[in-house]
Amino acid sequence: MDKKEVLELWIDQYTQRLVRLAYTYTKDWLKAEDQVQEAFVKAFYSMDQLKNK
Repeated sequence: MDKKEVLELWIDQYTQRLVRLAYTYTKDWLKAEDQVQEAFVKAFYSMDQLKNK
């Protein structure tokens, strides 16, 4: 699996849960979605540093 496919898998599996979690902190759905999107971008660029791909 290449990096893009892994990211797509993570997005499909975790977006809803992460947005709900972020909402508990932000109390704003749009901010929660933005925070999760930023986290996925950071994860994508840091993917090569992960030991367990």
